[in-house]
Amino acid sequence: QYLQVDAQFGGVDQRKIFTYAEKHLPHLDYSKRIHLMNPMVPGLTGSKMSSSEEDSKIDLLDSAESVQKKLQNALCEPGVVDENGVLSFCKHVLFPLRVVDGQVFKVKRSAES
Repeated sequence: QYLQVDAQFGGVDQRKIFTYAEKHLPHLDYSKRIHLMNPMVPGLTGSKMSSSEEDSKIDLLDSAESVQKKLQNALCEPGVVDENGVLSFCKHVLFPLRVVDGQVFKVKRSAES
């Protein structure tokens, strides 16, 4: 009620607090909320995603220009699949969307790559 929301979004690392909220919010006269959890993904800078490191993450309300800038500057080493923030972003965000506003997701590559 305080934030006037009926859903909470967070990583699977937040499941304990979501479970706690599910149990205890009604006792405080707050309505239950929907809990949406996403998998933990690596940061875009080659380290852990961190709220204190702006370029390591893409926020839900980031502009298209900001997302594009962060992805263009992201660390994406050839041959590195594990702990690759760009590949994780593609897998968990872009690939599920596939088509948005009539635009198909397409990776442009040079003949050498």
